[in-house]
Amino acid sequence: MKYYLLQIKEGPHGGPFYDTVNKWISNGYAAVFTQDSLNQIGTNPVSADVESFIEIFKTSKNDDSIILSIGEDETSTDSLYVYQKAGPLEEITSLSVDTNNYKNCNYIDNVIGFKIKLLKKIKIVDCPLVLATIKSNTRLTMGTFKSIEDPKDPESHMNSYFGNIKALEFILKNKKEKVSVDSFAEYLECLSPIEFETLIAKLKEEEGYFVPAYKGGMLKDYDLICKKNGRQENIQIKLNLSKDTYNKYKKKGLIIYCVSKSEKIVDPTVTIYDWQDIEKLINKSPNTKKWLSQTLDWVYIKKN
Repeated sequence: MKYYLLQIKEGPHGGPFYDTVNKWISNGYAAVFTQDSLNQIGTNPVSADVESFIEIFKTSKNDDSIILSIGEDETSTDSLYVYQKAGPLEEITSLSVDTNNYKNCNYIDNVIGFKIKLLKKIKIVDCPLVLATIKSNTRLTMGTFKSIEDPKDPESHMNSYFGNIKALEFILKNKKEKVSVDSFAEYLECLSPIEFETLIAKLKEEEGYFVPAYKGGMLKDYDLICKKNGRQENIQIKLNLSKDTYNKYKKKGLIIYCVSKSEKIVDPTVTIYDWQDIEKLINKSPNTKKWLSQTLDWVYIKKN
């Protein structure tokens, strides 16, 4: 299965742009906006995201694709819409809506999209946090249409969205059945970045450290500062540690906690705790282990 995030926003050229997800999804369409008509696409420059949207969905069927959009519903509540393509790619020339709700969207672009089959609508607050916070990822939010990668080999877990996809599986099961993962590493990847930072903070507290805040905030390069008996540990936390990120931090005297690290990191010069180290620490920390189990109460690790 392939997964995509589509942002549906309208507004005059140059902005401001307004969220109109509910306008289009509630009327049964997914859409992007362009100055060109559908038959002109390819002759004039368009954004890479719009070009990708058209290229992927111009075929008659996309049964292997699931699309996500996040926006305010009719009650102004942030909601997640999960849907699939259910009609051909076309120019949408008319849509009957209450214009009072969308009076700021004074756009003149052509609308290109398709009819959809809505699989699920759910309030963002009711989603696992790893999915609820997906728009905090700048790669996904700096454009209109982005793929949500689903890599298979361990090295390509770098910058992956494994946890988002697992959370989506859980939602599509109506949150009635836990989803399975194959390993403790994948289990940890179902945490959102802020949950992973909280996990490490709780581990340090159970080791006897004083942790004044669970997030470094405005302190550049520092996610946690932990103190014990006059000693201070400065910690950087990454779900997936790339070689470039390691090179950035290796001379700063930081301890790094991660789920997985790039195989290109050889003989590291700083202390790195990966998922195997973290699993050992958790097994020695019953309170943190209980917290983790409650946080990921929608996931279980398959037994061998």
